[in-house]
Amino acid sequence: MSTKKTTPTKKAPAKKKPNTKTPAAKKPATKSSPSVPITAVPFDTSYLGDTGAENTVASDGEDVALATGTWFAVTIAPGASKRFLHLLQSEEQGTFVLYMLADRDASSSTSSLRLPANGAFMRALVTGTLHVLGANKPLSRAQIAKHIGGHEPPPQQAKPPYT
Repeated sequence: MSTKKTTPTKKAPAKKKPNTKTPAAKKPATKSSPSVPITAVPFDTSYLGDTGAENTVASDGEDVALATGTWFAVTIAPGASKRFLHLLQSEEQGTFVLYMLADRDASSSTSSLRLPANGAFMRALVTGTLHVLGANKPLSRAQIAKHIGGHEPPPQQAKPPYT
């Protein structure tokens, strides 16, 4: 019997198939958030004078400026339609202090709303103009800064009177 030796044969390399897949479309790096309608809300300002007497100034759409250390409160005019009210004070440099966020839906008052509540006052931390902004959702600091034409302060160590 004859035995033949068989030598292994090499297989021809497989042909590569052409890439028929289309690359997935890349999503934009930044999200475009829908703009939130923000309105300036009319208000009256009450502040404590040197004698401790309460004085009231009707804003009538005008800016109300307070000096550092002034004890104050604001009364929102009836008819403000936005749910969330942001009380802030802006400085000349464009920075601002956000004092308070109020939810009108949580308020038991059906007419005017006082920030802070009746009998309470807040202390102005900077010298600048008071603003009350209304929106249907809470605003970020960036949205507020964009609306009032200011900017957020850079992160830093808190200094008096901010502590």
